[in-house]
Amino acid sequence: MPAYHIGCSSYHYRHWRGRFYPEKLPMRRWFEFYSQHFGTLELPPIWALLLWPLGFRQVCGDV
Repeated sequence: MPAYHIGCSSYHYRHWRGRFYPEKLPMRRWFEFYSQHFGTLELPPIWALLLWPLGFRQVCGDV
């Protein structure tokens, strides 16, 4: 059976506050919260270039 990965193209949508993110959760913790509910996040190629190599390790370490 094929595996399906559910995620979004971003996690930083302000209109998700109160709908998905708790009202009082600081934005700096949104990625951590998102990663507890979804196993996939689409990163456009420009993000890979900006995050590679040092920042990418930090982002991965946050989850």
